[in-house]
Amino acid sequence: MPEPATSKLDLEEIKDAIQTFPNLGRWKIFTCSELRPNGSPKRKWEETEISELWDVGGNYAFLLPSELFKKSREIELDGPSTKNIPRKILFEFRPDPIELNGRQWTVLYVGKTSNLSQRFHWHFSGAKKNSGGQVQHNLKKCGVCPSREAAVRLMEQEALICYRILDEDKQFANREMIEVNLWAKFNPPFNIKSER
Repeated sequence: MPEPATSKLDLEEIKDAIQTFPNLGRWKIFTCSELRPNGSPKRKWEETEISELWDVGGNYAFLLPSELFKKSREIELDGPSTKNIPRKILFEFRPDPIELNGRQWTVLYVGKTSNLSQRFHWHFSGAKKNSGGQVQHNLKKCGVCPSREAAVRLMEQEALICYRILDEDKQFANREMIEVNLWAKFNPPFNIKSER
């Protein structure tokens, strides 16, 4: 059995990632409309930079235009059950926009992974909401889209993915801290989870 990797916090790495998000430093922006060039009926992952990120770790965020979130939205969450009776909690949100390339954007979801390419594929597939389908599930739940299929189409047409490569097992702790700090800074509504 191989020796476990040692992961240590690199405070300069974490600080740089937070201060330069979403488009400075080592952050890269992928425009999701590149997945279907010239209206292609099939996603062309292999023709994008994403194909080079298989087994490459890092942090990422999904952004959509802020005009979709001008009015307050609600997501129904599962609260902790009381005496085995499930409770529902309505989470209301109206995110603060950020400016990027002269346009207002909303940071909807922030994640970390040891395989960026695989995780991006999951976000556009029929994945469960806790394994890569959070954005599409919540676009439907908050009423932006009538179905998961419509949510995926919207993501393909309008979404940006900001990502930063931070590979290797020894970077695990740094990926975790960058994710948590981006949550605190941007309050991405689709990171709010149901309680158990």
